[in-house]
Amino acid sequence: MRLRWMLVWIAFALLVSCAQSPPLRDAAEFAKWTLQAVAGKPSLRAVSAPKPMVVWASGSGGTVLRTVDGGASWMRVPPLVAEGLDFRCIVAFDEERALLATAGSPARVYRTTDGGTTWAVVFEDPRAAAFFDAMAFSDASRGYLVGDPIDGLMQWFETEDGGASWRAVPPPFLPAPAPGEAMFAASCSALLAHGDGVFLVTGGAACRFLLSSARARGFTQQSLPLLHGEPSQGAFSFARCRDRAFVVVGGDYRAPDRCEGSACWSDDGGETWHNSVGEPGYRSAVVAIGSDGLCVATGPGGTSLSHDFGRSWSSLSADGFHALAVCEDRLYAVGSEGRIGSTFLVGAALHPAQQSSVQDPLPQSP
Repeated sequence: MRLRWMLVWIAFALLVSCAQSPPLRDAAEFAKWTLQAVAGKPSLRAVSAPKPMVVWASGSGGTVLRTVDGGASWMRVPPLVAEGLDFRCIVAFDEERALLATAGSPARVYRTTDGGTTWAVVFEDPRAAAFFDAMAFSDASRGYLVGDPIDGLMQWFETEDGGASWRAVPPPFLPAPAPGEAMFAASCSALLAHGDGVFLVTGGAACRFLLSSARARGFTQQSLPLLHGEPSQGAFSFARCRDRAFVVVGGDYRAPDRCEGSACWSDDGGETWHNSVGEPGYRSAVVAIGSDGLCVATGPGGTSLSHDFGRSWSSLSADGFHALAVCEDRLYAVGSEGRIGSTFLVGAALHPAQQSSVQDPLPQSP
């Protein structure tokens, strides 16, 4: 009986999404990922789906991939001389415009307006300790970039022109980090921007939910009931399920099977937090599908499903990934060894996408 109620939630959530879709027959169908392998087996850490058929992904070894046909084929579209860079942040607006941020040195932001044929470095932090963790946009113009604290100060940058230029948010407006507190760059989803609100989750020595209702100009904070205290522990990802409902996942990436303290939820805008029932173990990414409670979380150890805004979790698939992106009724996942997973509704059931391939690199301008 519980399975049938879960299916009702899934169907209803997808029906109210951008594309009206028929209900699922069986939850097992949801777990049928199309799994693809990319030559070179990079660790893919970020994925962005601005349209159902348009997806960008990035990761280690300077890897940047793009599809405009829902994953039937993938094109390599990296910046020139990108080998060795770790692109753990990607935000795409459509098939032509996207932004990349590196994790580690050199700490750079790249921008393309021609589908990855050419890229420009639009921002660089020359400090040796600079490390970008996440990037998020509230609309096509305003966005934010966050990095690990340096010299006891949070590192925030903002743009008002779609990422063409960036400036630092002044330290007086920013929260003071605890010693040993930082963010995780596991999936580019520790940061969220919505309207004038900016939200961040942290880990390490402290585990917090930070909220600014004034475009990163002053923050309120709440402690999260997740594992923390070690550099491998904390909140890794969160999603806004509806106006005041949030779900956070994380745990300990060095002990991925440790379940306690790996997921929590709030239904009052982040003022109070509660541990989830059936916490899934370490998860590096979570997305909300629709606004009626359906959430999917993933990590290297598997993929989990919630149909009640993250209050409880159950296993969805043994296939695990690093990052997730959802657009309408299509869900994309990227992970280690160049794996890309996709699943979507066709007819009356969720089916894997068609088999895909990776094409030769696009030509680059000199």
